[in-house]
Amino acid sequence: GGGGGGGGGATVLSPTLSRVLESLSAFNGAVVLVASVGNPDGVRFAPEFASRLSCVLRFGTPPVAQREALWRRLLPPRAPLGDGVDLNSLARRFELHPAGIAAA
Repeated sequence: GGGGGGGGGATVLSPTLSRVLESLSAFNGAVVLVASVGNPDGVRFAPEFASRLSCVLRFGTPPVAQREALWRRLLPPRAPLGDGVDLNSLARRFELHPAGIAAA
């Protein structure tokens, strides 16, 4: 079982989130938190965490032309590509974020 949901109104924070909140409270400067998620529109923050955020930036998937440019730039110059490799088609078919293209 487990998992949350349920009534009661009390939120049980994970140990990791508790440590992050403690660190945020103790730090007197700017903090930038970065996360790579498959669907940023589906991300929801715990209220205890969200109340400490000044701003949340969501970066969408770049358009096809930028994805193609990323494929061209991130492939090693000497990478052997077959004759049938079409980077524009690849960029159109797979809507990847830049980190996904770099990891491919």
